[in-house]
Amino acid sequence: MKLYVTLNEDVIADLVFEDNKFRLEYYNKWKKEGFELSPHLKFETSPSENIKNFLKNLLPEGENLDDISIFLQISKYNTFGLIKEIGKDVAGAVNFYTKLPKMKEKKFIEIPKTKLLQKIKNISYENILVWDGKVRLSIAGVGKKLPVMIKEGKFGFGDGEYASTHILKFDKKNLHLVENEYLSLWIAKQVGLDVNEAEILEMEEEKILAVKRFDREFINDKIDKKHIIDGVQLLNMPPEYKYQKVYGENSVVEGVTIAKLSNAIEKYTKNPLKEKEKFINWILFNWIIGNSDAHGKNISFYVGKEGISITPFYDILNTTLYKEFYDTKLALSIGDNFDLENITYEDLLDLAYDLRVKEGFLIKRLKSLLTKIEKTLNNLPQEHIDKNFKAHYIKDMHSKIKKISKLL
Repeated sequence: MKLYVTLNEDVIADLVFEDNKFRLEYYNKWKKEGFELSPHLKFETSPSENIKNFLKNLLPEGENLDDISIFLQISKYNTFGLIKEIGKDVAGAVNFYTKLPKMKEKKFIEIPKTKLLQKIKNISYENILVWDGKVRLSIAGVGKKLPVMIKEGKFGFGDGEYASTHILKFDKKNLHLVENEYLSLWIAKQVGLDVNEAEILEMEEEKILAVKRFDREFINDKIDKKHIIDGVQLLNMPPEYKYQKVYGENSVVEGVTIAKLSNAIEKYTKNPLKEKEKFINWILFNWIIGNSDAHGKNISFYVGKEGISITPFYDILNTTLYKEFYDTKLALSIGDNFDLENITYEDLLDLAYDLRVKEGFLIKRLKSLLTKIEKTLNNLPQEHIDKNFKAHYIKDMHSKIKKISKLL
Protein backbone atom coordinates (compact mmCIF):
# COMPACT_ATOMS: atom_id res chain seq x y z
CA MET A 1 0.00 0.00 0.00
CA LYS A 2 1.29 3.44 -0.89
CA LEU A 3 0.37 7.06 -0.31
CA TYR A 4 1.81 10.09 -2.08
CA VAL A 5 3.29 12.64 0.32
CA THR A 6 2.92 16.29 -0.66
CA LEU A 7 4.13 19.55 0.80
CA ASN A 8 2.10 22.47 -0.55
CA GLU A 9 2.24 21.95 -4.33
CA ASP A 10 5.21 19.56 -4.37
CA VAL A 11 4.96 15.77 -4.39
CA ILE A 12 7.98 14.94 -2.24
CA ALA A 13 7.86 11.25 -1.28
CA ASP A 14 6.03 7.93 -1.19
CA LEU A 15 4.77 6.54 2.11
CA VAL A 16 4.79 2.75 1.81
CA PHE A 17 3.21 0.30 4.25
CA GLU A 18 4.31 -3.26 3.60
CA ASP A 19 4.72 -6.32 5.83
CA ASN A 20 3.45 -4.25 8.75
CA LYS A 21 6.32 -1.78 8.35
CA PHE A 22 6.54 1.80 7.08
CA ARG A 23 8.94 3.21 4.52
CA LEU A 24 9.36 6.85 3.55
CA GLU A 25 10.96 7.21 0.15
CA TYR A 26 11.88 10.81 -0.68
CA TYR A 27 12.00 11.77 -4.36
CA ASN A 28 15.44 12.70 -5.73
CA LYS A 29 14.22 16.15 -6.78
CA TRP A 30 13.10 16.88 -3.21
CA LYS A 31 16.40 15.58 -1.80
CA LYS A 32 18.18 18.19 -3.92
CA GLU A 33 15.79 21.10 -3.36
CA GLY A 34 13.93 20.37 -0.11
CA PHE A 35 14.53 19.28 3.48
CA GLU A 36 14.00 16.33 5.79
CA LEU A 37 10.55 16.36 7.43
CA SER A 38 12.03 15.89 10.89
CA PRO A 39 15.46 15.18 12.37
CA HIS A 40 14.37 11.53 12.54
CA LEU A 41 13.04 11.16 8.98
CA LYS A 42 16.28 11.22 7.04
CA PHE A 43 16.72 11.36 3.28
CA GLU A 44 18.32 7.97 3.63
CA THR A 45 16.31 5.06 5.05
CA SER A 46 14.55 5.79 8.35
CA PRO A 47 13.43 3.07 10.79
CA SER A 48 9.77 2.10 10.50
CA GLU A 49 9.21 3.09 14.14
CA ASN A 50 10.38 6.66 13.44
CA ILE A 51 7.86 6.99 10.61
CA LYS A 52 5.07 5.48 12.70
CA ASN A 53 5.77 7.89 15.58
CA PHE A 54 5.67 10.83 13.18
CA LEU A 55 2.35 9.73 11.66
CA LYS A 56 0.64 8.88 14.97
CA ASN A 57 1.38 12.39 16.20
CA LEU A 58 -0.60 13.80 13.27
CA LEU A 59 -3.78 12.07 14.42
CA PRO A 60 -6.32 13.30 16.96
CA GLU A 61 -6.24 11.74 20.43
CA GLY A 62 -8.58 10.41 23.08
CA GLU A 63 -12.32 10.75 22.46
CA ASN A 64 -11.73 12.51 19.13
CA LEU A 65 -9.76 9.53 17.81
CA ASP A 66 -12.39 7.11 19.14
CA ASP A 67 -15.18 9.04 17.39
CA ILE A 68 -13.33 9.15 14.08
CA SER A 69 -12.38 5.48 14.34
CA ILE A 70 -16.02 4.50 14.87
CA PHE A 71 -17.30 6.76 12.10
CA LEU A 72 -14.74 5.53 9.55
CA GLN A 73 -14.88 1.94 10.84
CA ILE A 74 -11.10 1.86 11.01
CA SER A 75 -9.30 0.67 14.13
CA LYS A 76 -7.67 3.51 16.04
CA TYR A 77 -4.51 1.39 15.99
CA ASN A 78 -4.49 1.33 12.18
CA THR A 79 -2.26 4.36 11.69
CA PHE A 80 -1.85 3.94 7.93
CA GLY A 81 -5.59 3.50 7.38
CA LEU A 82 -6.44 6.64 9.35
CA ILE A 83 -3.78 8.73 7.61
CA LYS A 84 -5.13 7.48 4.29
CA GLU A 85 -8.62 8.77 5.18
CA ILE A 86 -7.90 12.05 6.97
CA GLY A 87 -4.39 12.92 5.83
CA LYS A 88 -5.42 15.61 3.35
CA ASP A 89 -5.43 18.45 5.91
CA VAL A 90 -3.34 17.51 8.92
CA ALA A 91 -1.26 19.96 10.97
CA GLY A 92 1.47 21.69 9.02
CA ALA A 93 2.08 21.43 5.29
CA VAL A 94 2.43 17.69 4.72
CA ASN A 95 -0.55 15.85 3.20
CA PHE A 96 -1.17 12.27 2.10
CA TYR A 97 -3.05 11.11 -1.03
CA THR A 98 -3.95 7.78 -2.60
CA LYS A 99 -3.71 9.32 -6.07
CA LEU A 100 -1.35 11.96 -7.38
CA PRO A 101 -3.11 15.24 -6.65
CA LYS A 102 -3.81 17.57 -9.55
CA MET A 103 -4.37 21.29 -9.45
CA LYS A 104 -7.92 21.71 -8.20
CA GLU A 105 -10.39 24.51 -8.00
CA LYS A 106 -10.64 26.56 -4.84
CA LYS A 107 -13.76 25.38 -3.10
CA PHE A 108 -15.27 27.11 -0.05
CA ILE A 109 -18.17 25.24 1.57
CA GLU A 110 -19.92 27.72 3.83
CA ILE A 111 -21.26 26.61 7.21
CA PRO A 112 -24.55 28.36 8.04
CA LYS A 113 -24.22 29.99 11.46
CA THR A 114 -27.50 28.41 12.56
CA LYS A 115 -26.10 24.94 11.82
CA LEU A 116 -22.81 25.68 13.59
CA LEU A 117 -24.67 27.01 16.62
CA GLN A 118 -26.84 23.89 16.74
CA LYS A 119 -23.73 21.66 16.61
CA ILE A 120 -22.11 23.62 19.45
CA LYS A 121 -25.21 23.40 21.62
CA ASN A 122 -25.40 19.65 21.02
CA ILE A 123 -21.66 19.07 21.40
CA SER A 124 -22.02 16.67 24.34
CA TYR A 125 -23.95 14.12 22.27
CA GLU A 126 -23.63 15.14 18.60
CA ASN A 127 -20.31 14.63 16.86
CA ILE A 128 -18.98 18.08 15.90
CA LEU A 129 -16.23 16.40 13.88
CA VAL A 130 -18.59 15.05 11.21
CA TRP A 131 -20.31 17.32 8.68
CA ASP A 132 -22.41 16.09 5.78
CA GLY A 133 -21.00 12.58 6.15
CA LYS A 134 -17.37 13.70 6.13
CA VAL A 135 -14.81 13.88 8.97
CA ARG A 136 -13.58 17.44 9.33
CA LEU A 137 -11.11 17.10 12.19
CA SER A 138 -7.56 16.12 11.44
CA ILE A 139 -5.65 18.05 14.06
CA ALA A 140 -3.81 16.39 16.90
CA GLY A 141 -5.14 16.91 20.40
CA VAL A 142 -7.84 15.90 22.85
CA GLY A 143 -10.22 18.85 23.31
CA LYS A 144 -13.33 19.49 21.24
CA LYS A 145 -12.27 21.75 18.39
CA LEU A 146 -13.09 22.27 14.76
CA PRO A 147 -10.74 23.40 11.97
CA VAL A 148 -12.50 25.84 9.63
CA MET A 149 -11.69 28.33 6.93
CA ILE A 150 -12.78 31.91 7.61
CA LYS A 151 -13.25 33.83 4.38
CA GLU A 152 -14.74 37.32 4.26
CA GLY A 153 -16.18 36.84 7.73
CA LYS A 154 -17.88 33.56 6.85
CA PHE A 155 -17.18 30.12 8.33
CA GLY A 156 -16.66 27.18 6.03
CA PHE A 157 -14.59 24.21 4.97
CA GLY A 158 -11.88 24.53 2.36
CA ASP A 159 -11.46 21.94 -0.37
CA GLY A 160 -9.14 21.77 -3.35
CA GLU A 161 -6.44 24.42 -2.96
CA TYR A 162 -8.20 25.82 0.08
CA ALA A 163 -7.69 24.53 3.63
CA SER A 164 -8.57 25.47 7.19
CA THR A 165 -7.20 28.80 8.44
CA HIS A 166 -8.57 28.79 12.01
CA ILE A 167 -9.41 26.40 14.83
CA LEU A 168 -12.64 26.93 16.76
CA LYS A 169 -12.55 25.93 20.44
CA PHE A 170 -15.56 25.66 22.70
CA ASP A 171 -16.48 25.97 26.37
CA LYS A 172 -17.23 22.95 28.54
CA LYS A 173 -19.47 22.73 31.62
CA ASN A 174 -19.64 26.54 31.75
CA LEU A 175 -16.05 26.65 32.99
CA HIS A 176 -15.19 29.81 31.00
CA LEU A 177 -12.43 27.92 29.18
CA VAL A 178 -12.71 30.26 26.19
CA GLU A 179 -12.23 33.39 28.31
CA ASN A 180 -9.47 31.72 30.33
CA GLU A 181 -7.40 30.83 27.27
CA TYR A 182 -8.03 34.20 25.64
CA LEU A 183 -6.88 36.13 28.74
CA SER A 184 -3.84 33.87 29.22
CA LEU A 185 -2.76 34.28 25.59
CA TRP A 186 -3.33 38.04 25.81
CA ILE A 187 -1.12 38.32 28.90
CA ALA A 188 1.56 36.14 27.28
CA LYS A 189 1.66 38.45 24.26
CA GLN A 190 1.90 41.57 26.43
CA VAL A 191 4.93 40.23 28.31
CA GLY A 192 6.83 39.29 25.16
CA LEU A 193 5.93 35.70 24.28
CA ASP A 194 5.14 34.96 20.67
CA VAL A 195 1.64 33.40 20.75
CA ASN A 196 -0.98 32.55 18.16
CA GLU A 197 -3.67 35.11 17.40
CA ALA A 198 -7.07 34.47 18.98
CA GLU A 199 -10.40 36.24 19.40
CA ILE A 200 -13.65 35.50 21.18
CA LEU A 201 -16.76 35.22 19.01
CA GLU A 202 -20.28 35.16 20.44
CA MET A 203 -23.24 33.31 18.93
CA GLU A 204 -26.28 33.90 21.09
CA GLU A 205 -25.18 32.64 24.54
CA GLU A 206 -22.27 30.56 23.16
CA LYS A 207 -18.69 31.84 23.27
CA ILE A 208 -16.15 30.49 20.79
CA LEU A 209 -12.40 30.97 20.70
CA ALA A 210 -11.28 31.45 17.09
CA VAL A 211 -7.56 30.68 16.94
CA LYS A 212 -5.64 31.65 13.81
CA ARG A 213 -3.47 28.78 12.59
CA PHE A 214 0.22 29.70 12.56
CA ASP A 215 0.89 26.86 10.10
CA ARG A 216 -1.28 28.57 7.48
CA GLU A 217 -0.94 31.90 5.69
CA PHE A 218 -3.92 33.16 3.69
CA ILE A 219 -2.72 35.89 1.33
CA ASN A 220 -4.13 36.98 -2.06
CA ASP A 221 -6.67 34.13 -2.05
CA LYS A 222 -3.89 31.57 -1.68
CA ILE A 223 -3.17 29.38 1.35
CA ASP A 224 0.48 28.69 2.00
CA LYS A 225 1.05 25.85 4.47
CA LYS A 226 4.07 25.80 6.77
CA HIS A 227 5.58 22.50 7.85
CA ILE A 228 5.66 21.98 11.62
CA ILE A 229 6.40 19.19 14.08
CA ASP A 230 5.54 19.13 17.77
CA GLY A 231 7.83 18.45 20.73
CA VAL A 232 6.98 14.75 20.78
CA GLN A 233 7.94 14.40 17.10
CA LEU A 234 11.14 16.35 17.76
CA LEU A 235 12.03 13.69 20.34
CA ASN A 236 10.90 10.81 18.09
CA MET A 237 8.31 9.51 20.55
CA PRO A 238 4.71 8.25 20.13
CA PRO A 239 1.92 10.67 21.19
CA GLU A 240 1.18 8.85 24.44
CA TYR A 241 4.65 9.93 25.61
CA LYS A 242 3.66 13.61 25.61
CA TYR A 243 3.47 13.50 29.42
CA GLN A 244 6.52 12.84 31.54
CA LYS A 245 4.66 10.14 33.49
CA VAL A 246 3.47 8.11 30.52
CA TYR A 247 1.13 5.77 32.38
CA GLY A 248 0.04 7.96 35.26
CA GLU A 249 1.39 9.08 38.61
CA ASN A 250 3.17 5.81 39.46
CA SER A 251 4.51 5.23 35.96
CA VAL A 252 8.14 4.17 35.67
CA VAL A 253 8.09 4.85 31.91
CA GLU A 254 9.39 8.35 31.20
CA GLY A 255 8.13 10.38 28.27
CA VAL A 256 8.88 13.98 27.35
CA THR A 257 10.78 16.02 29.96
CA ILE A 258 11.99 19.61 30.14
CA ALA A 259 15.59 18.39 30.01
CA LYS A 260 14.96 16.29 26.88
CA LEU A 261 13.24 19.16 25.08
CA SER A 262 15.99 21.57 26.13
CA ASN A 263 18.70 19.24 24.82
CA ALA A 264 16.81 18.71 21.54
CA ILE A 265 16.46 22.47 21.07
CA GLU A 266 20.23 22.83 21.54
CA LYS A 267 20.90 20.00 19.11
CA TYR A 268 18.45 20.63 16.28
CA THR A 269 17.46 24.31 16.05
CA LYS A 270 19.15 26.80 13.76
CA ASN A 271 19.74 29.36 16.54
CA PRO A 272 19.96 27.40 19.83
CA LEU A 273 20.52 30.41 22.11
CA LYS A 274 17.52 32.31 20.77
CA GLU A 275 15.25 29.26 20.74
CA LYS A 276 16.35 28.19 24.23
CA GLU A 277 15.43 31.64 25.52
CA LYS A 278 11.93 31.29 24.03
CA PHE A 279 11.62 27.84 25.62
CA ILE A 280 12.65 29.13 29.06
CA ASN A 281 10.08 31.93 28.85
CA TRP A 282 7.43 29.33 27.97
CA ILE A 283 8.33 27.12 30.94
CA LEU A 284 8.34 30.01 33.42
CA PHE A 285 5.20 31.66 32.05
CA ASN A 286 3.25 28.40 32.27
CA TRP A 287 4.33 28.04 35.90
CA ILE A 288 3.27 31.59 36.80
CA ILE A 289 -0.03 31.47 34.91
CA GLY A 290 -0.91 28.07 36.38
CA ASN A 291 -0.85 26.00 33.18
CA SER A 292 -0.18 22.47 34.39
CA ASP A 293 -1.01 20.89 31.00
CA ALA A 294 2.00 22.25 29.08
CA HIS A 295 3.02 18.87 27.64
CA GLY A 296 5.19 17.79 24.73
CA LYS A 297 2.50 18.31 22.10
CA ASN A 298 1.76 21.84 23.29
CA ILE A 299 5.01 23.17 21.86
CA SER A 300 5.79 23.04 18.13
CA PHE A 301 8.59 23.82 15.69
CA TYR A 302 8.78 25.14 12.14
CA VAL A 303 10.88 22.89 9.91
CA GLY A 304 12.26 24.09 6.59
CA LYS A 305 15.32 24.55 4.42
CA GLU A 306 16.44 27.37 6.72
CA GLY A 307 16.37 25.07 9.76
CA ILE A 308 14.19 24.45 12.83
CA SER A 309 12.68 27.12 15.10
CA ILE A 310 9.92 27.35 17.70
CA THR A 311 6.46 28.33 16.45
CA PRO A 312 4.18 30.76 18.30
CA PHE A 313 2.96 29.26 21.59
CA TYR A 314 -0.61 28.00 22.00
CA ASP A 315 -2.99 26.14 24.36
CA ILE A 316 -2.05 28.36 27.31
CA LEU A 317 -4.55 28.76 30.14
CA ASN A 318 -4.80 28.71 33.93
CA THR A 319 -5.72 25.07 34.55
CA THR A 320 -5.39 25.34 38.33
CA LEU A 321 -8.75 27.14 38.43
CA TYR A 322 -10.34 23.75 37.73
CA LYS A 323 -8.92 21.57 40.50
CA GLU A 324 -12.34 20.13 41.29
CA PHE A 325 -12.78 18.98 37.67
CA TYR A 326 -9.29 18.01 36.47
CA ASP A 327 -6.00 16.65 37.75
CA THR A 328 -3.68 19.65 37.88
CA LYS A 329 -0.39 17.78 38.32
CA LEU A 330 2.30 19.15 36.04
CA ALA A 331 2.64 17.46 32.66
CA LEU A 332 6.40 18.09 32.83
CA SER A 333 7.95 18.35 36.28
CA ILE A 334 9.96 21.33 37.52
CA GLY A 335 12.90 19.61 39.11
CA ASP A 336 11.30 16.44 40.46
CA ASN A 337 8.15 18.28 41.55
CA PHE A 338 4.83 17.74 39.75
CA ASP A 339 2.89 19.98 42.15
CA LEU A 340 2.70 23.28 40.30
CA GLU A 341 1.46 25.24 43.31
CA ASN A 342 4.18 24.01 45.66
CA ILE A 343 7.40 24.48 43.71
CA THR A 344 10.37 25.06 46.02
CA TYR A 345 13.52 27.10 45.54
CA GLU A 346 15.45 23.83 45.23
CA ASP A 347 13.13 22.80 42.37
CA LEU A 348 13.99 26.05 40.64
CA LEU A 349 17.71 25.28 40.97
CA ASP A 350 17.07 21.81 39.54
CA LEU A 351 15.22 23.45 36.63
CA ALA A 352 18.27 25.59 35.89
CA TYR A 353 20.35 22.41 35.83
CA ASP A 354 17.92 20.68 33.45
CA LEU A 355 17.94 23.73 31.16
CA ARG A 356 21.73 24.02 31.42
CA VAL A 357 21.60 27.70 32.34
CA LYS A 358 22.96 29.62 35.30
CA GLU A 359 20.72 29.89 38.34
CA GLY A 360 21.08 33.69 38.40
CA PHE A 361 19.91 33.99 34.80
CA LEU A 362 16.82 31.87 35.46
CA ILE A 363 15.87 33.77 38.62
CA LYS A 364 16.35 37.13 36.91
CA ARG A 365 14.13 36.04 34.02
CA LEU A 366 11.47 34.77 36.44
CA LYS A 367 11.45 38.05 38.39
CA SER A 368 11.13 40.02 35.16
CA LEU A 369 8.12 37.96 34.02
CA LEU A 370 6.44 38.28 37.43
CA THR A 371 6.73 42.08 37.29
CA LYS A 372 5.47 42.31 33.71
CA ILE A 373 2.54 39.94 34.30
CA GLU A 374 1.42 41.82 37.41
CA LYS A 375 1.30 45.07 35.43
CA THR A 376 -0.94 43.54 32.76
CA LEU A 377 -3.60 42.51 35.29
CA ASN A 378 -4.76 46.12 35.59
CA ASN A 379 -5.55 46.36 31.88
CA LEU A 380 -7.12 43.06 30.88
CA PRO A 381 -9.57 43.10 27.95
CA GLN A 382 -13.23 43.76 28.80
CA GLU A 383 -15.17 42.70 25.71
CA HIS A 384 -16.76 39.21 25.75
CA ILE A 385 -15.32 38.50 29.22
CA ASP A 386 -17.62 37.53 32.09
CA LYS A 387 -17.00 40.06 34.91
CA ASN A 388 -17.19 37.52 37.72
CA PHE A 389 -14.81 35.12 35.99
CA LYS A 390 -12.41 37.97 35.21
CA ALA A 391 -12.36 39.03 38.88
CA HIS A 392 -11.75 35.41 39.92
CA TYR A 393 -8.93 35.07 37.36
CA ILE A 394 -7.22 38.31 38.50
CA LYS A 395 -7.46 37.38 42.18
CA ASP A 396 -5.94 33.96 41.49
CA MET A 397 -3.10 35.49 39.45
CA HIS A 398 -2.23 38.00 42.18
CA SER A 399 -2.12 35.11 44.66
CA LYS A 400 0.22 33.11 42.41
CA ILE A 401 2.55 36.07 41.83
CA LYS A 402 2.70 36.81 45.57
CA LYS A 403 3.52 33.19 46.38
CA ILE A 404 6.32 32.89 43.80
CA SER A 405 7.77 36.28 44.78
CA LYS A 406 7.85 35.15 48.41
CA LEU A 407 9.66 31.98 47.32
CA LEU A 408 12.36 34.08 45.64
